[in-house]
Amino acid sequence: MKQFVNFEKLPEEKKIKIINAGLELFSQYGYDQTPTDLIVKKAQISKGALFLYFENKENFFIYLFDYASKKLINEVNPNPPQINMDIFDYLPYVTKQKIDLLSKCPYLMNFVMKAYEQNYQLLKDKGGIDFFENYQKQASFIYDKIDFTTLKEDIFKERFLSWVTMISQGFVQTYIQFPSQIHDKLINDLYALFDQLKKSFRKEKL
Repeated sequence: MKQFVNFEKLPEEKKIKIINAGLELFSQYGYDQTPTDLIVKKAQISKGALFLYFENKENFFIYLFDYASKKLINEVNPNPPQINMDIFDYLPYVTKQKIDLLSKCPYLMNFVMKAYEQNYQLLKDKGGIDFFENYQKQASFIYDKIDFTTLKEDIFKERFLSWVTMISQGFVQTYIQFPSQIHDKLINDLYALFDQLKKSFRKEKL
């Protein structure tokens, strides 16, 4: 991964402002449809400054994907904190980590998902994909460590995971579209949903 020395020398607050501007715009419009003029306007820097920091839009995009991947890996650890953790306890555990990350970088997860889906070959050609794919491979085995025996017998594990995935992705989309004043309500609604899932799909304790 190319080092961007001029950018790394900036004060942390200014770096985060530029990073979040890029994450927001690329997650909304995609790489191809995000013009440089819009990036510098959102980041409140000159076009010359952007070129000084990254040389071009492509390098900025690659930098953001590397940054976002590492941020995701460092702050969302899908490994359950205990052996054979109940799936109904696991859901709020891992979701809390995602919420904490969204509160600091609202567009980060949307950016990663869109970039990986739409610009896979660019990221692969530039050596920016391996770190994220290794994380995905590790995460794919997490559910082998989760206890699904408390799931009602007429509910297939794969179907339940599909539902949960859709809920999680929908929450990420919804969270960033609403003003910060109602974020707490969205979070409370999400946990209420987890409680309802537990009541509806968990076996009765003997």
